[in-house]
Amino acid sequence: MYLKSSLWLPNDFMVDPVLLALKFTQLAITKGVKFIEDCCLEEILTEKQRIINVMYLLIVQKWSWARELGFQTSPSVRIPTQACEYICLKTKPMANFPTIHNPEEPIFSNGVPDAFHFSLLPDNWDDFYWILSNTMKRFPILAESECKTLITGADSFTPDGRLIMNESAEVSYLFNE
Repeated sequence: MYLKSSLWLPNDFMVDPVLLALKFTQLAITKGVKFIEDCCLEEILTEKQRIINVMYLLIVQKWSWARELGFQTSPSVRIPTQACEYICLKTKPMANFPTIHNPEEPIFSNGVPDAFHFSLLPDNWDDFYWILSNTMKRFPILAESECKTLITGADSFTPDGRLIMNESAEVSYLFNE
C-alpha cells in the first residue's frame, strides 16, 4: 500500500510520553509522593471497585504486561494496549520536516519477556532497510539527512496511537499512564 496523501500541520505536535511521565514524576515527588520501582506487582487488591490496603493510588504504566495485570484485577480493568517491536530512526534536525509515523504498517511479535524492563533490542538494519528505502522514495530529502541513531525496542501502543492518561472507569484510584 502506498501513501496516497499527506497533511502537514506546522503547529501539530506529539508529546514524548517518557519526558511527560518524568515531568509528572518530578512534580509528584515535590508533593511528597513516594514511588516504588523495579518491582513485580502481581495483584491489585480492590474492594467495592476501589483500591484498598497499602496503596492509595496506583499508576499502571503502559507496558506490555499492564494489559494482563488489568485483567487480573477484580473487577477487570481494560487497558487497551498491544505490545510490539518499535523502531525509531533519529536524524539530525531538518528544517520544515515533519515527524513521520505510519500506524498502517504493524509488526507483530509473541510478546515481551517479563524481565525485559525497558531494555533495547539489537538494531537490525536489514529489517529496517525496506522501511527506510520506501520512506526515502516518498521523501527524497531523507537521503540528505544525517542519521544519528537507530533505536529498536519494545513498546506498547493503544489502538489510536495516543497516550492513556486517566483514572480507570472500573476501579477508583487506579490510573493508566
